[in-house]
Amino acid sequence: MAVDIVARMSSGPDLESTEQSDAALVNRARRGDAASFEILARRHVKMVLGLLRQRLHNEHEAEDLAQETFLSAFKALPQLDDPARFPAWLYRIALNKARSSQREVPPQQTLNATDAAAPEVDSTRSERGAAVREAVAELEESYRLVVTLRYLEGLNAAEIAARLKIPHGTVRARLSRAMPLLQAKLRRYL
Repeated sequence: MAVDIVARMSSGPDLESTEQSDAALVNRARRGDAASFEILARRHVKMVLGLLRQRLHNEHEAEDLAQETFLSAFKALPQLDDPARFPAWLYRIALNKARSSQREVPPQQTLNATDAAAPEVDSTRSERGAAVREAVAELEESYRLVVTLRYLEGLNAAEIAARLKIPHGTVRARLSRAMPLLQAKLRRYL
């Protein structure tokens, strides 16, 4: 499947609104229906890109790894035990891609004085954004997933529950528990 899924997500009809479950689409994709997998990819591309952007801090690399994530997922569909758990499974694939990528990239060199010409406001905003991304990345996976879907993808609790196939109350509880953890980590910015 040599389709550039990430590039195609911003164009074409809105396939997220179809009433087919992820499990039904996974089963159809397993039988060779590439269009079903494209619907799955459209539904979950924001979550994957959000996670990768958060972990990598590099838009181009995040898009490349999102493409790799979807290609890996398509190839590994037969190994997915529970098709209803597709979003969590896909999230783990993306997370593993990000971790692998971070291990391969050598640490960046520090900036010299002439490189540090950015205004102080941009520096503070960038530092704050990095701190938020780091704090979210340190959350337990179940919290990190709902926070990413809520605040990076913009889904409400009911949409998150439907996407993850978990009860609405569980989503609300995880968000409630995650927020004090994030506030504690980000206290100096609040």
